[in-house]
Amino acid sequence: MPDDRAHSAQRSRLPRAQRARERCLLALEALGATARITATTPHPSQPKRVQLRSGRRVVATLGASLVEALEADHGPLVGARIEGALAQAIVEQVERDAARREALRRLNRRPLLSGALATALRRQGFSQAAVQDALAHCAAIGALDDHATAKAHAEAALAKQPLGARGLIAALQRRGADPQLARDVAQEALMGHDEREDATVAARRRARSLQRLPLETAQRRLLAYLQRRGFSLEISLEAVRNALDGPHEPS
Repeated sequence: MPDDRAHSAQRSRLPRAQRARERCLLALEALGATARITATTPHPSQPKRVQLRSGRRVVATLGASLVEALEADHGPLVGARIEGALAQAIVEQVERDAARREALRRLNRRPLLSGALATALRRQGFSQAAVQDALAHCAAIGALDDHATAKAHAEAALAKQPLGARGLIAALQRRGADPQLARDVAQEALMGHDEREDATVAARRRARSLQRLPLETAQRRLLAYLQRRGFSLEISLEAVRNALDGPHEPS
């Protein structure tokens, strides 16, 4: 019993993809070389999932669409011998199923962009094929919407602080948006914004903390601050002049 508990604890620390593959491989190994699939039955508590059974043993539990894909590639499953290409395909579908479930678990916690979700899944050890399948599945059922998520990120970023176009694009890309999506959403989000006015607002807020500095130092720091937020050099220089019109320590 202690050995079983230790093995279980060790397995729980493995990446999710490896755990899913290992469970499936152990189940197939326990069946023996001549085993066949004897039934496909709905999961007792998860109606959209199907159990592949060999006698009383559950070989694998998969989403219904993954079972349909298996049958499309390998023919009727009931009665099929679990060997060769079919056995390998079952292991691959188990990994895809685990990737889909992990993706949905993460999306239920908070909205993610495809890039960020793909990175998270790869860190869990999922293959590129399983990652792409999970992204496509989540998009198909409406759980993954890159444009809506990027738009929400853009609105939140602008509500927090004024940003220039370059700064907003960079912020969206850090969230996992691809370059074209980041540019498109930034353009939409900044529509109606006056970049000069936004830069001046940002500069005046920041200038409050720079009043005790010599003017040249304050100018240099404020210019760097605005550049980091993606405002153009011309607009940043103008905003610095507008913001630093009060008293400063002599240089």
